[in-house]
Amino acid sequence: MFGDAGRAKLERSAFVPFTAESGLDLFDVAAARPEPVLLPLQLDTAALGAQAGLPPLFASLVRAPARRTAETASEEPAGPPFAQRLGAVPAADRGEFLLDVVRGHVATVLGHGSAADIEGGRGFLDLGFDSLTAVELRNRLTAETGLRLPATLIFDHPSPADLAAHLLAGLAPEEVDADAAVLAELDRLERVLEGAGDSRRITARLETLLARRRATQTAEESGDGLDAATDDEIFDLIDNELGLS
Repeated sequence: MFGDAGRAKLERSAFVPFTAESGLDLFDVAAARPEPVLLPLQLDTAALGAQAGLPPLFASLVRAPARRTAETASEEPAGPPFAQRLGAVPAADRGEFLLDVVRGHVATVLGHGSAADIEGGRGFLDLGFDSLTAVELRNRLTAETGLRLPATLIFDHPSPADLAAHLLAGLAPEEVDADAAVLAELDRLERVLEGAGDSRRITARLETLLARRRATQTAEESGDGLDAATDDEIFDLIDNELGLS
């Protein structure tokens, strides 16, 4: 019933597949029960305990690990923090490094054999993500990077490349190209607008923003700042850009 990728995904999720025989046995048991709804699950509690950010229902099924003493903790070699690992990468290569990290986790979550199978510019939904795998990816990246990431992560940043750029902004904000950040936001806005329909209010707002941007750019190129301009002069510039005067 399951391919290798599907079986690997189940094992990571701590759900153990039923055999045909055990499934039929459980069906007979459920048919004899008075409860209106039953959910038969076979869980690997060890795999469940290894997951980050478990829901309360599952967390109650896992025994919390014994707290380590300072002595035992010091005996275990700890890898460097993620920010330190990122800092060891040349600045020009950090975006690509983070993209590889994201692609690696995406490949694991989706059950692919290699990060090379994941296209950086392809949307998460096109890659096969759903709400459960979205949360699993968020949890894995939170655990690795130490950043607090929202459950809506893949919807706010809908491709591995977008997500890697977001992680770079959180981990090394001083290295983010301002123009690239704005362009990334415009890409996201473009995707939102595709489903917004025909709205004159939206179009008018966009034209106004663009006119202001052009007016500022024109003033900067001519050497005249807008700080000294009156409100009427600014509106005249916008009207000229929109062809209203």
